[in-house]
Amino acid sequence: MRFVKLSLLSVFLSWIIIQTTVSAQDKVQVVVKTITRELTLKDNEKLIVEAKKSKILLKGWDKSVVHIELKLIAKHPRKEIALKEVDYNKYSIIHEESGYRIQNYFRSLDNYTSVKSNLSAEYTIYIPAQLKMEIDNSYGSISIENARGEVSLTGKFCPVNVSDFRGKMSITTNYGDLQVSKIFGELTLNSKKSNSIIFQSQGTCFITTEYGETLLFPESVLDEIIITGNKSAVKIFIKDFSQYSYNLSTIHAEIQLPTQSLLESIKKRGDMVYFKKIDTGKPQMTVTTTFNSINIGYK
Repeated sequence: MRFVKLSLLSVFLSWIIIQTTVSAQDKVQVVVKTITRELTLKDNEKLIVEAKKSKILLKGWDKSVVHIELKLIAKHPRKEIALKEVDYNKYSIIHEESGYRIQNYFRSLDNYTSVKSNLSAEYTIYIPAQLKMEIDNSYGSISIENARGEVSLTGKFCPVNVSDFRGKMSITTNYGDLQVSKIFGELTLNSKKSNSIIFQSQGTCFITTEYGETLLFPESVLDEIIITGNKSAVKIFIKDFSQYSYNLSTIHAEIQLPTQSLLESIKKRGDMVYFKKIDTGKPQMTVTTTFNSINIGYK
């Protein structure tokens, strides 16, 4: 087991004042305070990020340390106000028993002063392979590129974009759309009032969705697909219908299948419409929803 090591290879504050033209008459002053850190975690430790009004980008790399670039941003038409209030943009990096916890938050000097600037933050985090992470963000965005490991994402009013991930991923999103491409491994999604587009290459896919639309494009035969919806539309586009065993049902809606002969096998029982085609030994596709349709089609 390695010892914990916090290496402050590069800790600096950079002040950048940018004048941005908003309209012919209005200009916004942007003040940026930059913090750079490197962290070394033990094998059983995880990285926790608790963010607000933040743009978060996670990128995999081939080094053993976590590299963090955090920008604290203040925007206001008057430069002196942006310069003063960028200090209301706070952060902390704390080492705990479970690992490292990073937070950003907003606080005026006396907690009563009205903040005039638009405050926000931007994280760029380079992560080693097999790292365990928990990310929580609201009123911002989360992106992951070319990463490996075990990641749990929670977003509120926060779009999520994942590109090229291998491992185990859990996503909870409320009021934030999701786009996933090239995921290899286990995906668990819980979404509310969000639309999801998922291109999954390998593994298992478990989705719970409420008041949204889910589009799933398996790029090969997945080991298992389970989607449970409430007032949610589900569309799955596959290469060959014979690759799966099916258990599909919806209430107060319809099921659409790619050929007429399959459509003739759809059954009704009261308000429920269902389709079953059980093939032992084939991966299971189970989809249930209410008040919206299930559509299984070809790519």
